[in-house]
Amino acid sequence: MKDYQKIMRRLISHPGCAIEIIRNMIKRYRKCCPKCGVITCPEIHHTDKRGIKTYRCQHCRKTFTELYGTIFYKSKIPLAYWLRAIIYWINATGSLSAAELGRSLGISHLTAWKKRHNGQFGVLKS
Repeated sequence: MKDYQKIMRRLISHPGCAIEIIRNMIKRYRKCCPKCGVITCPEIHHTDKRGIKTYRCQHCRKTFTELYGTIFYKSKIPLAYWLRAIIYWINATGSLSAAELGRSLGISHLTAWKKRHNGQFGVLKS
């Protein structure tokens, strides 16, 4: 519980550190190219303004981001909001409604509902 509170305080005070928190959770030292499947140490192609790195495969020369294959990939919602939403969901005693999630994060009810409904936020499709 104390780790969650520490992460939450850090996210609220410095939203730009969200990518560092995600990197520490993933800890991929060797990356597999999602295009060709070769396991090599890819070279860093560039870093965007949010701090997300783009890698280039040495074998097929295709590029991919470090968030490829996660729920954060191609999301318009900032990473700090995603992590705060995950922490709210983990600490919820029962279930977490989309309205409550939207109010606590300051996003619209529709955005919170779509993320839950699409199976991108802890709800599995049956």
